[in-house]
Amino acid sequence: MMNTNYYKVLWEQYHSVAEQSYAAEIANFNLRLRDIEKVTAYFSSNAILLDYADTPNTSIADSVYEYLKYFDGVFQNARSSNQYVTAMTFFTKAQHPFQMTGILENLTATSVPTEVLNSIKGSWVVAVSDQKLSMTYYQPVYTTSYREFIGVLKIAVDPAVVMDCFTEPAVYFYADDQSVYFKYADQSTQIIEPGQLPQATDTSRFSYLSSHESELLDGTFVTQVTMQEDFMHAVLMVLLPSLLMLMVLPLFYQKLMHKQMKRVVGLSDYIGQINSLNPAPYFEKTETDDEIGALIKAFNNNTRDINRLMREVAQAELQRKDSEFYALQAQIKPHFLYNTLENIRMTAEQEHDSRTSAMLEILGSYMRYGLKKDLKYTYLTSELQYIKYYQQLLDIRFPGQVTLSINVYLDISEVTCPYLILQPIVENAIKHGKTADESIHIWVDIRAAGVFRSQPDLEIRMKNNGYRIDTEQLQQLQKQFDEGISDEDGHVGLNNINYRLISCYGKDYHMQINSGEKRGCTFTIYLPIQNGGQP
Repeated sequence: MMNTNYYKVLWEQYHSVAEQSYAAEIANFNLRLRDIEKVTAYFSSNAILLDYADTPNTSIADSVYEYLKYFDGVFQNARSSNQYVTAMTFFTKAQHPFQMTGILENLTATSVPTEVLNSIKGSWVVAVSDQKLSMTYYQPVYTTSYREFIGVLKIAVDPAVVMDCFTEPAVYFYADDQSVYFKYADQSTQIIEPGQLPQATDTSRFSYLSSHESELLDGTFVTQVTMQEDFMHAVLMVLLPSLLMLMVLPLFYQKLMHKQMKRVVGLSDYIGQINSLNPAPYFEKTETDDEIGALIKAFNNNTRDINRLMREVAQAELQRKDSEFYALQAQIKPHFLYNTLENIRMTAEQEHDSRTSAMLEILGSYMRYGLKKDLKYTYLTSELQYIKYYQQLLDIRFPGQVTLSINVYLDISEVTCPYLILQPIVENAIKHGKTADESIHIWVDIRAAGVFRSQPDLEIRMKNNGYRIDTEQLQQLQKQFDEGISDEDGHVGLNNINYRLISCYGKDYHMQINSGEKRGCTFTIYLPIQNGGQP
């Protein structure tokens, strides 16, 4: 009885480690599905493409031209951005005279499931047909203001995403009420009936079934964890000789048990050090094949898997942050864009249309700077010029309603900063602080920071007279800054600026937001003056 309890304790500790490993695999699987969902950003954040999809051309020739100009390049980039995406189809509500089967089609009553059309959020659909598992993600697409429904983006996903995330030799996924998906150790798959699932916990064989609800898919993952078959045989082979030695050689037996228990206690202490925040430690290396050695090897193998999965989860989080930054630059980038703008500008100038020529020159300069995808750092003076171009473009669209003043109180000619950290703040102020009937003014003041800073820093204060942010919204936005969370209300750019400032210079350089008593908001950024602002 004592020995049975002794090995049950070891099994419970082994079970605990295996459960943590499986939970980490589920988290990694959910992150991969989130990465697939981010493919939709290529479409939902592209105003020109959304306008093309919502306003079809009556001429087939013009429709083909606009398809190649506005849609084809974005579609190819989006499809190749994730290895698990096998096919993509954009179903448009507007009826286009030109369609590409399987790529761009008109939306009909049978194009997508009914529940997709009744939701504004994306949804996953998992189905089993002809003994094959299919995974599909549907994302309703709206105008940039979310006022009008445009269509539905359908993304077909390779089921290999399931096999690539789990290390257990057998993983079952309930796809519906009739069948399940089964993964073998040799990476092959098949569909089996629920009655063929292994039985639940069998304590005599030290095995059990562990189940976890999927965060995104409508189903349950189940895996079977079983100790090595020779483990119990080793227990029986050691137990009888140990009892004999206890009767004949008590001192030798005591010394042997002390050594074994020391290893067990040490292993138990190591298991106790595992938590969700720190990498799991490895136990001592062992060359023995006894039951304790087998358990130590199993523990070290599970520890290795936990550390690997924790690294993958951390790396996936960093990639998510990078994808948000690159989403800011997601634009149609045909190679002939700059040349075309310049040719139009020269034509306007030759025809003595100086106003059109000047507008095209501003637009070309704005786009040339904003589409430098690989640029990580730039001069602060370039960032100031960029927001001037942006204000000039807004002045063309809203004459006299958006004004900008910049005051610099020291030499900043050699100061550098992360790329694109000022324009998103100006854009946010206009988007959330201006209405169609009111004007807004933005002040940018750059000066040396006060003595309260521990280092000689540069202070950039951007103030506007638009609508203020109430206390609850301000606290929520500051919490997102502290936790690095991105919401769906247009603050992705602000969160990304804050994240990059902290990544480059440390937590002392996070962005601060203050709201006025009646109107306006103030955004404050600090840059180190030493080394020209380089980290």
